[in-house]
Amino acid sequence: MPALYVFFVAHYGVNTLFNDDWSMVPIVHSVLHGHWSLSQLWAQHNEHRVLIPNLAFIAFGEVAALNAKVIMLTSAVLFVGSYGFMLGLWRRYCNRLPAPIEALVLAGVWFSLADFESALLAYQITWYIVIFLLFVLLYALSRTPLRPSWIIGAGIVAVVASFSSLQGLFLWPVGALCLWRRRGAIERGARMVGGGWVAAAAVTTFIYFWNFNFSDAGSGSFRYALEHPFTTAKFLLAEIGNVVPNLTVGSLHWHMAIGLVIVIAAIGVASSSMKSIRASGKAGSIARYAAPAFSTASMATTA
Repeated sequence: MPALYVFFVAHYGVNTLFNDDWSMVPIVHSVLHGHWSLSQLWAQHNEHRVLIPNLAFIAFGEVAALNAKVIMLTSAVLFVGSYGFMLGLWRRYCNRLPAPIEALVLAGVWFSLADFESALLAYQITWYIVIFLLFVLLYALSRTPLRPSWIIGAGIVAVVASFSSLQGLFLWPVGALCLWRRRGAIERGARMVGGGWVAAAAVTTFIYFWNFNFSDAGSGSFRYALEHPFTTAKFLLAEIGNVVPNLTVGSLHWHMAIGLVIVIAAIGVASSSMKSIRASGKAGSIARYAAPAFSTASMATTA
């Protein structure tokens, strides 16, 4: 499945800038001609701070003449790397790799071509960076014992993700949940480091929104979402269930149905995990629930 995914990108990817790809050009042009500024690196792209991707675009401009296909293939490699970390998490929690049928289903969902547009758009490397860093963070925080160095490393990963895309900020609550859930595995000397997680998240978020221009953010409206909760719920279910390509006009309803199943499964996994933690008194000792949890997470991530 990973090989087929990379082959798909290599076959259909072309060295042509499209849509958001053009926003890479000004910063690379400025660097190549020696008149760039920090404000360019820090500038918003809709609601996103893309400092890290901008640095990557500069590197692609210097090394590969901003070849869009090279960037797409790099995104594919990051996505395959994310899958590798996910398999590592599976093995760490279940003490085995997925069985053949499990691996086939998981890889089929992970490398689904439902989001082929992102796979064939160079600028979307911003998304793939965040997904890759998410699983690096999860892998780092799954260590036993959980030493200060791993927590600090996970914090650095969260900072890099935060300045790659708005979605990167979600690594902070994910990391906080992991630390709470695995508090029994945290070394005594690491508890102070773990306690600083919230402070680091607050500082990073404050920097992210410093001089933030909300009028330049994307077209999404929180007010509309609040005023139309039913429509918003259907949209979220369709997003979560977007694990297979659109085949017909009615595919949206199938996506919502799949999304509902995933949400119910996720709630079941979370509930079972909480019961297990309370019963055992040990956070992180719930291997029997880890496999479906990571399968559900992979579906949501792909969507």
